[in-house]
Amino acid sequence: MNILFVTNYFPTQKDPQAAIFLYWRAKELVEMGHAITVLKWNQDIRDYKQKPYNILDIQNPILNCNIDVFPYHSLDAYRPRFKNKTYQWIKETFDVVHFHWLWSMTVFPTIKQWDIPYVVTCHGSDIYRMGESFNNWALGRWINKIVMKNQMKRLSQAEHAIFVSTDIKGVALEKGATPMHSSVVPNGINALFHPTQKKQTQKVIVGYVGMLAFKKRADKLIEIFHKASKLTHIDQFLVIGEGPLADQMKADALRHELNVQVAFTGKVSVESVASYMQHMTILVLPSRVEGFGCVIKEAQACGVPVVGSSNGGIPEAIGQGGVVVEEGPNFEFRFATAIANQIEQPIDQERIKASVESYDWASTVKQEVDIYTQVISRHDNAAV
Repeated sequence: MNILFVTNYFPTQKDPQAAIFLYWRAKELVEMGHAITVLKWNQDIRDYKQKPYNILDIQNPILNCNIDVFPYHSLDAYRPRFKNKTYQWIKETFDVVHFHWLWSMTVFPTIKQWDIPYVVTCHGSDIYRMGESFNNWALGRWINKIVMKNQMKRLSQAEHAIFVSTDIKGVALEKGATPMHSSVVPNGINALFHPTQKKQTQKVIVGYVGMLAFKKRADKLIEIFHKASKLTHIDQFLVIGEGPLADQMKADALRHELNVQVAFTGKVSVESVASYMQHMTILVLPSRVEGFGCVIKEAQACGVPVVGSSNGGIPEAIGQGGVVVEEGPNFEFRFATAIANQIEQPIDQERIKASVESYDWASTVKQEVDIYTQVISRHDNAAV
């Protein structure tokens, strides 16, 4: 098949790790014999003159698959001739279009009228955050209502809607989506994430990987670390990632006067993330909002159990390979207690191993290819 991805996130020269799970998905498709092209939607005015590129141009050893990426700016949507020319190119070139994140459909709102088969994958933020902006004002609530109605209509009209967790699907249905065909297909795990031989005298390291942002509850992470350090022996806390709360977290680490080192790595390569995970004792993910949590499965693939909140798709992702802490009063203390209990009474490695057995990219992509085949078949039959 000749497949077009439409997404506003994909690896670039400036950010080679942006939505790298889409690259791994695309690479698996290419290795299966399919052709992948990416139409990268840009919104920043500074990106208006962005040129087409090939993933190999980035010259990163991880990004070693021949995939062309074509920029498409939001401003182009207001140029009818350019937009129609793009539609014609898509119709003549590709067997199916795969939108990643529901909001990517806003650049081609009339795609159904062009009789082009397409599917859309909702990754979480495109569903959870919809209808939340500017709700403090009546005008904002009115605009949100219209936006949500239009977006749910687009999702319902898709020939197949894919959700990376059952929780995302449930929230979409609550917000008014009524897809005729839908599936839950989680992301896979790259082979970089695998267990390594650990020494008997392994240090106790509690790690976090992700954006340092409010939705991830990064504002409470140091407090959780502080409480956990009072309950059991911990050698090091490790924070991997960057975000708007980085400075606050570093200040919190000093304020709490932790007698345990908190190491902030900033943003690191995916290879380094895998290496850090292999040396962790526990990964924590106390998010307030989370679609699925790829880091959960990546940590478990390294043999590391996860302590996470009960929000979004986290419980589904953790499965039997960790502990879920229910949202509610005294959350930080209960989360710290769960960390301490897991350190003192670790989950059996066989349970962790079993929790990731079906989460390889080959399985994920096979499910999506089956969906493409169904969509194309229904589309062809309808045209007869």
